[in-house]
Amino acid sequence: MIIADLKSLTPYKALSRNMELAIDYLGEIDFETMEDGKYPVVGDDIYVVVSTYATREHGESKYEVHRNYIDIQCLISGEELIYCNEFCRMEADGDYNPPNDKQNLKDQTGEVAIHLKPGMAAVFYPNDAHKACCRLRNEPQKVRKLLVKVRL
Repeated sequence: MIIADLKSLTPYKALSRNMELAIDYLGEIDFETMEDGKYPVVGDDIYVVVSTYATREHGESKYEVHRNYIDIQCLISGEELIYCNEFCRMEADGDYNPPNDKQNLKDQTGEVAIHLKPGMAAVFYPNDAHKACCRLRNEPQKVRKLLVKVRL
């Protein structure tokens, strides 16, 4: 897992060619003008999903991990909490879903919270258990997020 300012992602380009292309893409686009939807960057190897939603209570979101993709989560507007935990200590909550590259997990004590704000990026590798879209305060907040999916 990596938590960084969007402007500080350059060193992580060295991790793989796909990460290099994804980080370059993040530096070139105008987040504010993108409509909700899915945008291919390099076929199925790198694509972006832009979505607008209301944050929800901790218990309304589920932990997840991926096998084939890295998530780079960036907020366009609003704020949210993303909870993280150690995948190796967690129990599956259903079967792995290959088309969505997602395995849900049951809550487990020991989690930590990331307060994600616009201008930040949270990078989750396979086995980085994460629970996104959680509210920061008592009331839901409208959030716009850009999610980059980067094939390993």
